[in-house]
Amino acid sequence: MRIKYLLILLLFCAGAAVSQGKIENTYNYLKQGTLDKAKVEIDLATGQTDLQAKASTWYYRGVVYHSIYESTNETYQKLSTDPLTEAYNSYLKAIKLDEEKEYLNDITKRLEIASISFYNIGVDEFSKNNYERAFACFENSLNINQMPLFNVIDTIVYLNAAICADKSGKTEKAKEYYKKLIELKYGGPKVFLGMAELYSKEKKYTDFVEILKAGISKYPNDCKSLLIKLINYYMMNNQKDKALDYLNIAIEKDSGNETFYFVKGSIYDQMEDYDNALIFYTKALEINTQYFDALYNAGVIYFNKGIDYIKNAEENMNNNSAYEELKAKAEINFKKALPYLESAYSNKNDDFSTMKTLLVIYNRLQMEEKFKEMKSLLNTE
Repeated sequence: MRIKYLLILLLFCAGAAVSQGKIENTYNYLKQGTLDKAKVEIDLATGQTDLQAKASTWYYRGVVYHSIYESTNETYQKLSTDPLTEAYNSYLKAIKLDEEKEYLNDITKRLEIASISFYNIGVDEFSKNNYERAFACFENSLNINQMPLFNVIDTIVYLNAAICADKSGKTEKAKEYYKKLIELKYGGPKVFLGMAELYSKEKKYTDFVEILKAGISKYPNDCKSLLIKLINYYMMNNQKDKALDYLNIAIEKDSGNETFYFVKGSIYDQMEDYDNALIFYTKALEINTQYFDALYNAGVIYFNKGIDYIKNAEENMNNNSAYEELKAKAEINFKKALPYLESAYSNKNDDFSTMKTLLVIYNRLQMEEKFKEMKSLLNTE
C-alpha cells in the first residue's frame, strides 16, 4: 500500500525561485494539480539544452513524477510506467547540479518518502514472486538510506535485497548483501545458508564448506539447517567420517530428531558396519516407531545376512552339519527381519521392494498362506 504524503504542499514550502518558461509552467500546473500538463512541460524542459544543466529542471521533474506516483487519479497513474524511479533519478540529478543547495532541504524530505515507498513496493512485488522488480526497489531504498543525507543502516532491507538478488540470478549482488548482513551480525543462520547456496551454485565448494562452518560456529544453538547442509555435502562426496562428526554434533543439539539417527545408521550401513547401523536404526525407531526407512533398512540388514547364510549353506551341501548350522542361522536372521519388514509394509503397503523381500522370507520360513497372499498382490501390481 502507498503511504500518501502532501507532496504538493512540500513544493510550495520549498522556497525555491522558479525559472521562467517551461519550468514556470510546470510549477503552475503542479499548483493546479493538472499532472498531465505538468508532465508535458517538464519533459520538454529536460529536452531543452539550456534547461538540462539547471537543478530546478530536475527538481521539478522529480516532483512531477513523484506526484504522479502518489496520485489516486487513474488517468494520471497511466502517465508513467515507473514514476517513482523517475522521480528518484531526477532528485539525484538535481542534488548534483544544485551547487547552492537551494532544493536540498525539500529533496531530502522527498527522498525519505521515496525510500519508504520503494520498500513497500518491494514487499508487494516480493509477495507476487516478482523478484527482479522487488530487488530494484529494495536496492533503491538502500541507496537512499546510505546517502550522507541519511546514513541509515536498515538491516531488513539488506536481507530482502539479498534474497531477491539471489532469486533473480544476481549472484554478485546477493553475495554483496549477504556479506554485509554477516558483517552487521543480522539475519541469523539463514544468511550463512543463503551464502552457502550461492557458493554451491558456483561450484566453489571450499567456500561453501567454510561458510557453513562459520555459521555453525556463530550460531551453535540455531544451526540445524547449516548442519544438515554440511552433512549432506559430506555424504554426497563420500566423506563419511566427516559426515559422522557433524551428525554427532547435530544429535547433541537435537537428540530427539529421528532423522539424524537414521542418517547415522545409513552411513554405517554403507560402511558395512551393520552392528552400528542397527544400533542407530533402532534409536530412530525408539523415537518414531513408524519410521518406514528405518524399519525397511533394519529389516534388509537381517534379510541380507540370511541370504548370505543360505549361499554359504549351498556351498557346504557336502558337509551336512555345516549345512544345517548355516541354514539355521539363515532362518534366525529371516525371523529377525520379519517384524521390521512387516511393520514397514503396514506403513507403506505399495512399496514393491518391501513386498518382494517379504515374499522371499515367507517362502524361506514356509509361511504358505502369507506367501500366497503376497504373491497374489505382487501379480496384480
